[in-house]
Amino acid sequence: MTNESGKEVCADWLFRDSPIQQERSLGIRRLLGHRLFVSGTRLVDGDFLIVISDKDFGLSDYALRWGIETMFAAFKSRGFHLEDMQITSSKRLSRLLGLLAITYGWAFAAGKWLTQTSPLKVKKHGRAPHQSGP
Repeated sequence: MTNESGKEVCADWLFRDSPIQQERSLGIRRLLGHRLFVSGTRLVDGDFLIVISDKDFGLSDYALRWGIETMFAAFKSRGFHLEDMQITSSKRLSRLLGLLAITYGWAFAAGKWLTQTSPLKVKKHGRAPHQSGP
């Protein structure tokens, strides 16, 4: 992408001096021939979260969208397999989505409670271990 003077640089280079967990908006930048909005932050572990969009937004807006995307991913292919149901009745689909929303909320709350009551030990590399199913 381009920096302020129009020179092509790596995206993470533009956020290298950003304070940790403080959002920084770069406005419109050129990326692969397109004019796009760029925002980002440096994370606690030193990695960068960089979000590029055709619309002006903040990272808090992106975080809300990410939660919704995560929920729909769970509905479709990460456990609930909604598409395998092959429901064509709108009334039945509405009821199923309501039930899935309640179930997803319960699973989220249970997972949050579990990590608070017995947190995972952080490994030497600084991240929690990968957890697989039972």
